[in-house]
This record gives sequence, structure tokens and C-alpha cells, in this order.
Amino acid sequence: QSADPAMALELLIDGKTSRPGVCNAIETLLVDAAIAPRFLPQALAALAARGVELRGCARTRAWSDAVRPASDDDYAAEFLDLILAVRVVDGLDAALAHIAQYGSDHTEVIATGDAQAAERFVRGTRSAAVMVNASSRFNDGGELGLGA
Repeated sequence: QSADPAMALELLIDGKTSRPGVCNAIETLLVDAAIAPRFLPQALAALAARGVELRGCARTRAWSDAVRPASDDDYAAEFLDLILAVRVVDGLDAALAHIAQYGSDHTEVIATGDAQAAERFVRGTRSAAVMVNASSRFNDGGELGLGA
């Protein structure tokens, strides 16, 4: 809820559109219902303008006609393409539950200005890399100094 919207949008755009066919691209966006009215219209429009196919829950689809219905399989998919699954969730606990059910265990990202929420997120996910206010694209051999 406390994320800087401009930063969150920048992380999202970079994580999905810079190289969509790689394993560290964002495949699912979870948005807290408390910020959905302030964030989703702009984010969905920015993604659609960049050619991203959007698939979302009913709550997400209420914010844009560009969003197609998502299936449960979409939330577990590694699209490796300009396709993004989007879900509105009711708080951090719901986001963590979604990640536990559908996540890939590769990379998770949280955009937040709340240190306690960041700590809960880091401790509450089991992924190989957990990013706080950083692009998913940093989980890469070259970026981590491990080679390509």
C-alpha cells in the first residue's frame, strides 16, 4: 500500500517488457485492493500501450476493457512472452498465499515503502531471490556476478 506508484510502475514495465522471453521476467502482478484505484488504471494502460496482453481476475477487469479473463493456469504460467496475469488481492497475507500456491520459486518482487511489509514478504516467500523495490531482471547470472 505504501509503494511509490511511479517506482512500482517503472519496476513493472522493466520487469515485463525489457526482455519478456527470459526466466526473470514478471509473469504475474498482484495489486493490493487498497491501491488498485490509484495504480491499476495507469499500470494497465502503460502495459497495453507496450503490447502486453493482459489477463486478470474480475476485480482487475473492472479497471480496463483491455484485460481478458485469467484462468488459474495463467497465474502459474511462465509465459516467456508479452503476456501478464494480474490479480487484485486483499493485503499482504493474500499476496503471500497466492505466491505459495502459484509461484515459480524463482524470483519474487515487492514494491513497498513499509519496512515491516518488506520483511514479512522476504520471510514469507521461498523463492531463490526476493527483491524489495528492485526489478526482477536483477536475478540474473551476469547481474549477480556469476556469469551469463
